[in-house]
Amino acid sequence: MPTTTTTTTDDPEESALAPEVAKNDKDPCSSDQELHGGLCYAKCATLTAGSHPCRSSAWSCCAVAAGPNCGEQAGLENCWVHPGFCFGYAVSGHDEVTEQGTNCPTAVGDCLNNEEMFMEQCYKKCSILTQGTHNYRTGAATCCSKQSHFECLWPGNLKTDQMYNIGGGAGDHNSGTPNESHPPMKSLATSQ
Repeated sequence: MPTTTTTTTDDPEESALAPEVAKNDKDPCSSDQELHGGLCYAKCATLTAGSHPCRSSAWSCCAVAAGPNCGEQAGLENCWVHPGFCFGYAVSGHDEVTEQGTNCPTAVGDCLNNEEMFMEQCYKKCSILTQGTHNYRTGAATCCSKQSHFECLWPGNLKTDQMYNIGGGAGDHNSGTPNESHPPMKSLATSQ
């Protein structure tokens, strides 16, 4: 009788659950974000429909070519400033807003494809854990059937189970993908 061998690795980037990362991507943020000051923000190019692609601060996007030192080339005359904490230009990318339910910039790194980020932690998606009945995470162990924060205050819209406080790495034969909740993994957001 032939034996089957299961290959186990501890490299999370080799997991089938790892997000696709562009070749030579050195940015430690997820694909819809950019790094500035140690946090990941929505890309200025996305926020300004391409007209001001350079992030020069948490609150400003400038009309010069994007790059690591683009802010040095920018002046007040070619920058748009939209200050705020977790709004304006100081926001996370669209995917992160959808997953974590807040606009706040995120820590560097990314989650597995079957995970969502909530309060700077990666958890297995509520949509998977609840078979699509409660798709919105509102706590480490709580999922809500409504997208509205207000409607998630109603206990009838919530499901709480300690089993929801897990990561998505279980079952992929990769010891590097956590099966417990975890901070975003920098190695999942960069190819370097």
